[in-house]
Amino acid sequence: MDDRSTDFLKPIYQGTTGTVVTRPLPSSLINDLIDEHDQVIMLGHGCPTGLFSLQGGLIINKMNVEALREKTDSIFIWCHASTFMKENRLLGFATGMFVSEVGEAYIYRLDPDKEKIEESNRVFAELVSEYLDESVAGLYENIYKNYNMGGWEVPAYNRSLLTWR
Repeated sequence: MDDRSTDFLKPIYQGTTGTVVTRPLPSSLINDLIDEHDQVIMLGHGCPTGLFSLQGGLIINKMNVEALREKTDSIFIWCHASTFMKENRLLGFATGMFVSEVGEAYIYRLDPDKEKIEESNRVFAELVSEYLDESVAGLYENIYKNYNMGGWEVPAYNRSLLTWR
């Protein structure tokens, strides 16, 4: 979605040649787009039941599960995306709770340093972009290995909740 708080994710899709959806669409159209593409990359804010739409509700939700089950290398990057992926038996790379804002750092009792969080976001997005052509296992391994930032606690927390299957 067109949301300033997720602008740091843009490097992930800016170099791709696929369709970029930045506005709400009906589930049937989202499912058609999922079917038309080899890989689906879903980015933004979310919860265990899906990816948020800025207009309210979810743009990716249970209505998209059957279409997503046909994919083996989807990328789910939103808070608690790994829960959505696991509960719906989907394949791909996913983030767990992903601290990307100062308020989230406070909630999870992590260092709320705004500049460091922005740097963490930038490094994460650059790594995903750099290793996007890898298998989901390779993407996971490379991000896990390189998203360290000297052991600082926010990336360490985010890294600990990455998953692939």
